[in-house]
Amino acid sequence: MIGKKLLLILSLVIVLAAGAWFFYFVPNASPKLSSPPIDISLNVYVNQTAIYAYESPVESMFGSSLKVSIDYFPEEIMLTTVNYEVIPRVFPYILEVNLEKGKNFSFSLYVTAFRPGSYIVNLRFLLSYWIFSQEYRQKIIVNASLPKPPAQVKPISILLDKTSYTQGEPILITIINNLNESIMFANAACELRFEIFNGTSWVYVRNVSGDPTPVSLEPGGRITVRDMLYLSSGVPFQPGRYRVGTRDVYVEFNVVRPMT
Repeated sequence: MIGKKLLLILSLVIVLAAGAWFFYFVPNASPKLSSPPIDISLNVYVNQTAIYAYESPVESMFGSSLKVSIDYFPEEIMLTTVNYEVIPRVFPYILEVNLEKGKNFSFSLYVTAFRPGSYIVNLRFLLSYWIFSQEYRQKIIVNASLPKPPAQVKPISILLDKTSYTQGEPILITIINNLNESIMFANAACELRFEIFNGTSWVYVRNVSGDPTPVSLEPGGRITVRDMLYLSSGVPFQPGRYRVGTRDVYVEFNVVRPMT
């Protein structure tokens, strides 16, 4: 009788121990990442490099080891470690990661794209200790695009003293050289010309008056030209929408009737 009770007690202890093992020890002994990785998008310009980075605390009772498996990436992109080692397209490609107790796990890659398009990098994080292990997957969507062309710098800028003038009024026109080299003009008026808008297109009016002697405008330099808003016949400009410019650079202004 006593032997049966002892056997029953031992059986109960074994069951309780097994329950404790499966419901407490196993979940807590199995290492895991506190912030599991999620799928992300990475934007990069063609022939330029973007940085992928992931970091998470590691939960583990006894310690753990971690491997990063690069399961796939296309030939249109290149992956490089932080030590500038090019990762070959051999799948799966395993990277061993040293985990220091009490410190977060961190992992980074340099991503370079060679052609425009959308590409996928498949990663797996393999966390393990003894017979316990956890696996996490992550997809990196690499969006590669051509870099924007640099803004085209106009060779000159043209400034006016006002935006609206009355008929026959004087006008001051300033030309600024935006280039790193001198610009030669055929006359002191910098080859400026007036045009009027007729409702559908720009029509030539006359050249800006100036000395016919050629002038050179140094880099960053400026020249101010003064003229009167009269036609060659001596008649004032009619009211309307005008522009003045040279070398395909123009600035607009209005001519209005004098107030009476």
